[in-house]
Amino acid sequence: MRVEELKFPKLIRYKGTHPLSSIVTDYHNPDSKWAKNKAMRKQLRNRSREKVKNSPLSRGLGYIEIDTIVEFINGIKRYIYNAVDINTRFAFSYAYKSKSSKNALDFFKKVEAVYPGNIDELELELEPKSNNTSQPYPITTVQTDNGSEYLGMFDKYLKDNYIKHLFIYPKHPKINGYIERANRTLEEEFIDYNLYLLSDDINAFNSELIEYLIWYNTERPHHNLNNLSPMDFMIKYYLKSQMYWTYTQS
Repeated sequence: MRVEELKFPKLIRYKGTHPLSSIVTDYHNPDSKWAKNKAMRKQLRNRSREKVKNSPLSRGLGYIEIDTIVEFINGIKRYIYNAVDINTRFAFSYAYKSKSSKNALDFFKKVEAVYPGNIDELELELEPKSNNTSQPYPITTVQTDNGSEYLGMFDKYLKDNYIKHLFIYPKHPKINGYIERANRTLEEEFIDYNLYLLSDDINAFNSELIEYLIWYNTERPHHNLNNLSPMDFMIKYYLKSQMYWTYTQS
């Protein structure tokens, strides 16, 4: 076939302005309505995320840092959510097969269920000073990075329950210093020894993880807690400071 016999589609020639030219012009024009709306949406999105500039100070209970550990084992990806109370170093972790705000919310509800500040059983031998039979220390603040798993359902749940959600600045992991150290400890003391379970049987992995966390929170001495365990530290410096022994001398 000769070149002159080839047929090419006719190009449509527009007289005047191309229909898409206005869209392209608006996209590159910072003064256009489209660009201004985009900037406004970005400002509103950033305004809704309260940022923390520095690593928080460990004052009182209820300030939790949460992060996600990602593990690759033989081409399989697993996600381990990890949380730590920055004051008592009380920690909780759980592994999932996927990363999502739904799983992050499921994890946080597990944290709430086991968080010592919400457990009345710690007060068995103690009587409150007031008439209130329970003086729990609820979770008041949650600090995370800007991962998508910490938006959506997770963020909405915190707002609906009046729990402050703070985001660190991107590429500033030092602001999440407590959970970064907790991640390293968890990996060195548990995850590295149980990678086969994490890939083959995630339920068995989580069962073993719970056993490790019980030891970690109730028996393992922590240098930053004067060699006390998180639970011993909490009982010694918080619960007893708010209550007195039932037995009193006459």
